[in-house]
Amino acid sequence: MKEQYRIVQLGSRDGMFYCKDTQSGSRTSLKTKDRKEAERLVRHKNEALKNPHINRKIGMAYLSTVDPKLVTRTWQEVMADVILDKTGPTRHRWNSAIKDPAFDRIRKSVVVTTLPEDFLAVLRAGTVSTNVSLRHLQNHCLDLGWLPVPVLPKKKFPKIKHKEQRGITTEEHAQIIAREGNPATRLVRSPHLEH
Repeated sequence: MKEQYRIVQLGSRDGMFYCKDTQSGSRTSLKTKDRKEAERLVRHKNEALKNPHINRKIGMAYLSTVDPKLVTRTWQEVMADVILDKTGPTRHRWNSAIKDPAFDRIRKSVVVTTLPEDFLAVLRAGTVSTNVSLRHLQNHCLDLGWLPVPVLPKKKFPKIKHKEQRGITTEEHAQIIAREGNPATRLVRSPHLEH
């Protein structure tokens, strides 16, 4: 059986090795000039196609030697870690944000096994706030090395669109003042009235 991936070396790229996909014709850099390392990387890519489940276990074994928690850390643990560094109103906002029911789709999922489809399900079930919080959670993991690559690339997150905001009208302000039962508060809320 013909292998899907093979190595190519480009002289125009200072002898850098690339992985060529024989089906699509695309090339990606292996970021090495060492032939043996390039061959090993391409061999692993071809083996991954033959035995995806076994290779996933092998990959998790490699990851666990770097950081044993890497293969068990859940998004709930990430949420708890984010809150540790927050104080005041920011901490209060995060405590509210992580209670978002949309996060239930990934809350118990292991961070390194999360798929883009999982993030998309959260985003589709959530709000603008969910979108903002999920971006922060992913960046927190990337910054700490808990994720080797983004689950969902920045460009694939839906654009953040806040609802249109406006100030209250003079009539709406007058209605608020009229409902105020405390005369002292009414004066404070109506600075244009003479005392």
